[in-house]
Amino acid sequence: MPAGFYDFFQLLFGQFELFCVFKIFAGSVHIKHKPVQSQSRVVVGTLQKCSHNHTGRLGKGSDRRMMMNLDMFLPIFVFLHIFLLSVDDATDIRAKRSKTIKIFIYALSLPESGINFYSVSQNGNREKTDVNTANGNIIRYQDGNKIIKHIRRPLINTVLIANDLKKHTLQIPPESYNSRLELHFSEIKKLKIGKNSGLTVDLRDNPYIGELIVEDGFSGSINLARSSIRKITIGANCRCDLTLEDCLNCFVFKAGDVFSGRLKIKNSCFHSLSVGYYCYADIKMENIRGQKRLSVGASFRGTISVTGLSIPLFKIGHDCRGRIVLSGQSDKEHTGRLNILDDFAGTLDLSSEGQAEKIEVGSFASGNFNLPGCRGLKFLKFEDAFSGIADLSGSDIEYIRAGNGCRGKIVVLNCPRLTLLELPLNKQSDITAERNPLRIEIRRNSLHYHFHEHTLPRGYFTPFYTLLFRKLRRRLRRI
Repeated sequence: MPAGFYDFFQLLFGQFELFCVFKIFAGSVHIKHKPVQSQSRVVVGTLQKCSHNHTGRLGKGSDRRMMMNLDMFLPIFVFLHIFLLSVDDATDIRAKRSKTIKIFIYALSLPESGINFYSVSQNGNREKTDVNTANGNIIRYQDGNKIIKHIRRPLINTVLIANDLKKHTLQIPPESYNSRLELHFSEIKKLKIGKNSGLTVDLRDNPYIGELIVEDGFSGSINLARSSIRKITIGANCRCDLTLEDCLNCFVFKAGDVFSGRLKIKNSCFHSLSVGYYCYADIKMENIRGQKRLSVGASFRGTISVTGLSIPLFKIGHDCRGRIVLSGQSDKEHTGRLNILDDFAGTLDLSSEGQAEKIEVGSFASGNFNLPGCRGLKFLKFEDAFSGIADLSGSDIEYIRAGNGCRGKIVVLNCPRLTLLELPLNKQSDITAERNPLRIEIRRNSLHYHFHEHTLPRGYFTPFYTLLFRKLRRRLRRI
């Protein structure tokens, strides 16, 4: 009998011996009550030792190729032994089946398991192939460099696990979809995802990643929690759920036009954050370190929720119809200048301990400004044709100005620091206040209501030439 057949039957006999041993001891407390990870390692370690005893006695030629194919039986042996571990540990057939599958999947994912699928080429060399599953392919590499040849084509219905990969730039081909990338410990400096891809990317706890580039048309989710990311660039027309929690470095985030999905930043630090035109994402920032600049493009339709962040400059583009919520800001963590451009029709909410020092709103604003109890607020300026609602009750507001055509509602109840209210001569607005002004005077085609005699700083007032420039720019934009 050839040596290959002898070794084959000897291996089967050895598996039968292990089968009997596990049958006897599967219900013992030493194995049964261990967690899933421990039970899997017991089985894998035993089978690996048994397999190594046969590896050194391989023959040549056809015998050697036969022994190479014995690796294909290892998952079957693993499943049988693990099934024994769960027999006495389950109360019914469903629980037993669920636990068996759970331990079996974890055992296959262990690096030390050595359970690989190979095909034999004509020259006798082993070549790794994909593992066929019901949903697609699972590609797991002990040698991370072998991943390169598989990502030259789009990844479709693939789960790719590459924790040992070492490469400066990893390029994922365009048109990859319905796939998952697990790159927890891959030594990758830059990850670039091609156009029109639909992926789930897991980069949690990765201490090497420095830059992420997502090209246009991406749809999926990316988890960068506890990573060392420094720069994130999202292309246009991307729908992405992005998580950035407890990041190790300060990063720069920039998203292109029509960005949607969810962006969660928590317990991290970033230098700046900007999104492009027609963004309707849900952006949530909480417990951010340092002073950061925020920029939102025109036609914003989403939600921005900021808690405990110091913002020296916050810019919001034209035609904003989204919701901006600033909360949990202290005297040190406040918004320096909030600049909102024309046609604002959204909601600005600072009612939950939000603080802003200076707020400037462009022309034709019709949104809601919920600013009750806003501490540290110096002035609020509306350009022409304001028709919204501004509630400043109990705030520290000192100066309010509204341009021509103002017909909105302004509430200034219990505002002891209010010094000057400037309204157009053709006043059509609704002003709600509990006290009368000390005097009223006309200056530059506007009515000045003085509530205190002291003079405001010159920096509160916008120069006349700046107003002319803004009107000219607005007319040119509407042509």
